[in-house]
Amino acid sequence: MVPKLAYVLSVTFTALHRVLGLAPGPLTDEILNDAIAAGIVETDDLDWKSELPPAKGLPRD
Repeated sequence: MVPKLAYVLSVTFTALHRVLGLAPGPLTDEILNDAIAAGIVETDDLDWKSELPPAKGLPRD
């Protein structure tokens, strides 16, 4: 029998964390603003969007 975990560890590490030299953590507005201010350009794993996708049908979390 496999024991159940008491909690789930959720760590996020995105392309923005990598290019900004940040440790894993939540993706925040501050990180996005810092990336924009730094002029971070698109790469193979970073794709800027000009607008948000429609909210209809997106998960709430």
